[in-house]
Amino acid sequence: AIALNMPSSLVRVGTLEDSQALATVALETLNQQLLKTEWLAGGREPTICDIACYAYTAMAGDGGLSLESYDAIKRWMNNIMGLDGYIEPPEKK
Repeated sequence: AIALNMPSSLVRVGTLEDSQALATVALETLNQQLLKTEWLAGGREPTICDIACYAYTAMAGDGGLSLESYDAIKRWMNNIMGLDGYIEPPEKK
């Protein structure tokens, strides 16, 4: 059984700047992959990997990060938004 009241050794509290630095590494890695492939898993069709990563990537601005310099990510996001059944996220209030 897992003790839910004990903190994981994998979790640490950091600063906003720490989180932004980690997110920047993730965005750079994502962009590098998308420079090589249209979709994250490398196939000709999107997979659950694309859908799962899109939600976090689309919220980068909420964390103070810009996607402006990530052309491959912007192309990929446009491709996802063009998929049949795509639903825009709700507006913030």
